[in-house]
This record gives sequence, C-alpha cells and structure tokens, in this order.
Amino acid sequence: MSIEGGARAGLVAALLLALSALPIQLAHFFTVDSATAFFTLLSVYVAVRLAQNGGWPTTILLGLSIGAAMACRVTMATLGMLAVLAVAQRLWAARNDVSPASDVYYIPARRRLTFWSAAGMVVLAGVLSILTFRMLQPDAFVGSSFFDLRIEPRFISNIQEIGAAVNGEADSPPSQQWVGRVRYLFALQNMVIWGMGLALGLTAWLAWVWAGAQLARGMWDAWTGTGWARLQRALRHTLPWFWIGFYFTWQGGIFGMTMRYYLQLYGLLALFAGWALVRALDFRLLISDWRPRRARLYSLQAAVRWVPLVLVVALTLAWAYAFTRIYTRPHSRIIASRWMYDHIPPGSAVSSEQWDDALPISIDDRRAFDPGVGGWFYNVETYPYAEDDPTKYTGFIDQNGKPSLGLLDHLDQIDYIVLSSNRVYGSATRSPMRYPALTRYYHYLFNGQLGFEQVADITSYPTLFGIPIPDQGAEEAFSVYDHPRVLIFKKTAAYNRANATDLITGDVVWSEVYKLSSLRASRVPTALRLTDTQWDAFREAGTWAAQFNPAGLASMVPWLTWLLVLELLGWSMFALVFRALPALPDRGFALAKMLALLLVAYLAWLLGSLRLLAFGTLSAWLCAAVLIVTGAALAWRNWAALRTFFRERRTAIFTAEGLFLLAYLG
Repeated sequence: MSIEGGARAGLVAALLLALSALPIQLAHFFTVDSATAFFTLLSVYVAVRLAQNGGWPTTILLGLSIGAAMACRVTMATLGMLAVLAVAQRLWAARNDVSPASDVYYIPARRRLTFWSAAGMVVLAGVLSILTFRMLQPDAFVGSSFFDLRIEPRFISNIQEIGAAVNGEADSPPSQQWVGRVRYLFALQNMVIWGMGLALGLTAWLAWVWAGAQLARGMWDAWTGTGWARLQRALRHTLPWFWIGFYFTWQGGIFGMTMRYYLQLYGLLALFAGWALVRALDFRLLISDWRPRRARLYSLQAAVRWVPLVLVVALTLAWAYAFTRIYTRPHSRIIASRWMYDHIPPGSAVSSEQWDDALPISIDDRRAFDPGVGGWFYNVETYPYAEDDPTKYTGFIDQNGKPSLGLLDHLDQIDYIVLSSNRVYGSATRSPMRYPALTRYYHYLFNGQLGFEQVADITSYPTLFGIPIPDQGAEEAFSVYDHPRVLIFKKTAAYNRANATDLITGDVVWSEVYKLSSLRASRVPTALRLTDTQWDAFREAGTWAAQFNPAGLASMVPWLTWLLVLELLGWSMFALVFRALPALPDRGFALAKMLALLLVAYLAWLLGSLRLLAFGTLSAWLCAAVLIVTGAALAWRNWAALRTFFRERRTAIFTAEGLFLLAYLG
C-alpha cells in the first residue's frame, strides 16, 4: 500500500498490530474475526493498488479478497464500495491530469482508464466476489452446483436472527450488558484502552484525524487552484481513511458494540499510527536542517526525534506483555475449582447461575456434581435472568402441583454462593427498573449484610511488574472467557430468611417493576423515573428561600435587577449576532435579549444534563459570564463597525429598545 513513510511506516504498523491485545486474544480463540480482518485489510490494500495504477489482474485479486471477506462475515459485502471508489479516483485523477509535471498525481506512468474500462472492472470485481463467496460459503446456497446461486432460506433466517440480536430487537440475557452504553463512545473506549492499548489507540485515531485534515486541505487547495501537490500526497490515504470512517460510523452505532466487530479496523489504524510516527520522525530531521548546527543541540535532536516512536512502541509492548501474562498461569476458573476442592467441605451446597459456568469443574480426578462417582458438592442453580416478580423469590406451585423454588428458598439451601464471572451481576443490574429486587440482592451480597461473607476473590488480571491491571470495566467478552473474576461467598450465622426477604424484596413495589426489553431499557434505563440517588440529590438541593435571599437587592427590586441583567446579556449577545445577521435592519438587536436568555438557560441545563455541573445559580452565572466575556471581546474587535452601525441605524435601535421597555415596564 503506497503511503508516506514507505516500508518504515509499514514495518512500524506491523509491529504495533502484532502487539495489540485484542488480536492476540482472538488468535487464542481462533475466531472468524481474525480471518475477516485479514481479508478486509487485503481488500483495502488491493483497492488502493487499483486506485493508484492497477489493471485487470489487480481487479481479479480485489474480487477474490472481497469474496473471501464475505465468506467470513457477510456484512463485508460493503467492501464492494471500495472497488467503485477506486476506479472513481482513477477517473478523477485522469480527468484532472492537466497540472504541471511536478504535480502529476501518480509518479509511475499511469494507465489511461476509460469510463467503460472502469465499469468493467467494477462488474468483474463484483462477479468474482459473488463466485468466491459461493465457493467458500456453500451453506448459504440451496443447490450443490457451483453456479446455483439460490440463497438457502435458513441462511437468511440465521442472518436475520443475528441481526435482531445485534440491533437489540431480540431480547435475551446476553444483550442486557449493552443497556445504557453510549453508542460510539463505549466502542471507542474498549478499542483504545483495552483492545489496542492507550498509547497505540490514541496515536492511531489522532493520526486518522490528521490524515483527514490533510485530505480536506488538499481538496481545498485543488478547488481554489493553489496547487495539486498536497492533494497528490493526501489522496493516497483516501480509501483507508474512508473505510475506517464508514465502518466505525456504521458499527459504532449499533446496539451490541462487542469489541471483536471492530477488529477489521485494527490493521488500518495501526498503519495510520505507523505513518504518523514516521512523519514525526522525519519532521524532526527536517528541523535539524535549518537550526544552528551546534553539536550538543544536534545530538539532542537526534535523540528527541525518536521519543514518540519509542514511547508508543514501548507502551504498546508493555500492554501486550501485561495482557499475555494471563496465558502463563492457569485459568482463573481452574484455580477457583482447586480452591473449592481444598477449602469447601464435601457435600456442601454450592450455587451456580443460569447463563454462566458452574463451578467447580471436574479436575484432578475429582468429580464436582456427579453423585454416581462420588461427587463432592450439591449444585443449586439459580435463575437471575427470570423477570422480577414475587414468585421468583418466594417460589410457586405449578399446575401439576410440583413446587418450584425461588431465590430465597435457594439461599436457605446454599452453603456457598459462587459467581464464576461478572456476566450476570454486571449486566442484569444495568436495568434497575426491570430487576429491582435482583439489584438489591447483589448489593447486599457484596456489602455482607445478606449473611454471606466473601471468602475468595480469584482473578487473573493482566499484570505488569507484579501490578495487576483490573479490566472489569471492559466489555464482558474481553474477560469472562479467558480470565474471569471468580467470587465465592460463605454462609454465616448472621443469615436468616426474614432478614434476606426484607433486604431483597422489602422496599420493592412490584406494580412498578417495568419489564423493559434491553433496547427499550437502554433508551429509558429508569423508565423516566428518578433513581434513589437522584431523589436524594434533589431533596438535599435546598429550599427556595435558601437559594434566594428574601432580603437581598434582587428580591427587593426584582424589576431593576432583571432589567440590568437583560440589558447586559442582550448587548453581549448583540456583539455575537452583529456579523451573523447582516440582512436585518437592526442586525438582530431586537432578538438579542431573547437569544441571550435562551443560550444561557440552555447551556446551564446542558451542564446539568451531562452531569458536569448541577443546574443552579453557579451554572447560570458561569454561562452568563462566558457570554459576557465573549461579547465584550467581539465588541472590541468590531468596535469601528459597531460605531458606524449605531450612527447609521440609531433610529431602528431606539425603536426596538423602546418597544422592549414598554412591554417590560407595562
């Protein structure tokens, strides 16, 4: 792939990608995402070659690579747009090949490409991608003949089912982890902090932004006729830059933002990071050409220019080393199982949660729950994802007269509560209006009031220099499969049924339990009600008299106070709209006071809604101060124009001000 920095940027990118944590983890799992990422990167590479100077062989390779990517993940059919963009870029470059020789876009002698040749390339790439998909994914088709392209209905049904799960339309326990997650931000957070590591993640995305800025500036220079050289360099990044932006905009906005869906971007982002680091290295080399050639300063430059590259590589290597420590020790569930065999008396009742792994596992010739071969423990399975209602906790008698135990009945039986990961308590508690009693159960279990004490906390976190790096804040799948946190609680003498009932269900109003789907709960996580914490904040906010002094000047002469404030805000806002509304006779003077009130109120409300600063006197005055200072600065800058305007339009200004005072004082 032709990119500034050449082979150096490519080598740095390859090193950074190899050191990324998520590709290392998925390589251990041998998931399809690794193959998808490979063929996606290959498709983008071939598309860039086609855009630069590729011919029919390049087109054939592009069709094959897109088809292989589709066979891994059918949504990669969207790579087909790269073929269209590649030939469009070729046609555009040929059309604009009228610039001076120094600004010719392609350094090699470019093959002339006609419209019909370009259309033929797109069609050929499309046909080959379909045939490749037919060959590599035969389960998607009905017949056995290679040219039988009838789609298998079950394949369509499976794709629709998966799509419903990813989009949140199908509600299931695994989808509850996404409730309340901020679209794009959560995906970006997991990619930058955990998947790549902070140093590589930030560098890669900043480099992508930098490349976009260069592309925009180059297009502006070409549009204004000031030169083609900048665009010549920037266009090399067009297809990779576009694919990253398109794919993240698409996948970052879905409901289920699992980390592995973004693996297809890691290679390209690493490439941009390598390009930026090499550019930074070269930039420091250029500085040395015009600075004084003092020996000490030059040697310092020679060392400093390597700092960004060495720092990013070193920090990425450190994160990769820390993460791979989890593969140098036994799995945390194996450690937990051995701990249970060594510390829990045989015959004890241990709990497990539906949708999570039961512990202990049978290991070291010891059977966990098989009474026929001397099982050690009695398993009590709980059902936390059942909808919250009284029978979930107290049990019920079914239509056949068979009793079905509730969680409180299970707690009476259980000697040890085992949470083999954060899968359940990390997801179900995200819907407090759907699972109010379950949320209380975990709360009182963890703080010890339920009558169970924590006796084991078994982890296998990434570790650097002996310091563990907890990653429970990452997406669930990042930890629960290869290094889950296992918690074990032992029943104590403090446990009793009445206390457990009161703690778990005592304050729950069952008629106010909202059985919201995960998608709806994500949109309205508290069913449009204030939470207990929010209620406390409102109750402690103070009374009206406490916030507004009845004996103060504002309360004694409120009309004068408001008039002065409105005039100050209005004149400040007028300085802002003076240049923005040149078509109005008064340049927006009559609207300024209303706009000022609206702006200050909205900004103060926004600070409160984003939980940055509570809505109140402080936030209102802070926003007003920003408006006043900004208005004063603009008025100073445009003072001459304002004086001319007032001299020429004073009649309109006085009329608008008179109407305002008449309405205000009347």
